[in-house]
Amino acid sequence: MSGIMQMIKMEALREFEVRTKYKVQFLSSIAIYTVTYLIVIYIASSPTMAAYYHTSVTTGKVLILIGYLYWNAGVLGMDAASDAIESDAKAGILEPELQSPHPLWLLIIVRSGVNNILGIFYFLVIISLSSFSIKLTLLKALVLVVQLFLISMLSNIGMSGIGFVFGAVSVHVKRVGQWATIIQTALLLIGNITIPLFSPLQNIIPFVSGIEISRLIYLQHSIPLNLILIYIAVNFIWLIIGVCIFQYSIKYEKTNGSFEVF
Repeated sequence: MSGIMQMIKMEALREFEVRTKYKVQFLSSIAIYTVTYLIVIYIASSPTMAAYYHTSVTTGKVLILIGYLYWNAGVLGMDAASDAIESDAKAGILEPELQSPHPLWLLIIVRSGVNNILGIFYFLVIISLSSFSIKLTLLKALVLVVQLFLISMLSNIGMSGIGFVFGAVSVHVKRVGQWATIIQTALLLIGNITIPLFSPLQNIIPFVSGIEISRLIYLQHSIPLNLILIYIAVNFIWLIIGVCIFQYSIKYEKTNGSFEVF
């Protein structure tokens, strides 16, 4: 157990150092996500969201913001898994990492966790920029950031599972970045981010139930137990699916391919 904790500590410090070293890239990401949010809030229908939840148009904007921040955090979790596998394979260090006494998928989950922590800065910037239009006080903004961070940790695990699927593909075809971006954009459009929940099938998306939970908390409504159970189940199922596919792809590559051919 102590060995696992030491590994988690070392991987977390390593990933934090890597992420904070490239400040320009970090700031560029904040700028991109902020611009994306401004586009989303422009095209989204606050009155529709407000009518669905029986609240004001201003509060409807907050509910859209909650959905967007979940998607934002989910993208970070998904990218942390798929990009780590793809970049490590390109750098030729994927195979040595597999010799670690700890499973590679666990190392990547730790790295994803660091991304989630850094994601707090994205939350703060976006909420600060939109606080005037949605009339959020500083205290409410901070409470919202903490609430979203804690609850979205579970959906980020599920999104990491999807990232493992893309990572598994990248072991063989090497480059899947553009396809991951297409999927992320599709999730932005079909999830309950800019539109209310319209089908139970949407709950198979890792962050959809989490968005509903956070919105109900913000509106001070009761949270159905089945919604919590769906949220937990969906995200662990995605993680299991992703890890199993990734492990199979590694086993297949060891038998039929070569990590050194790029």
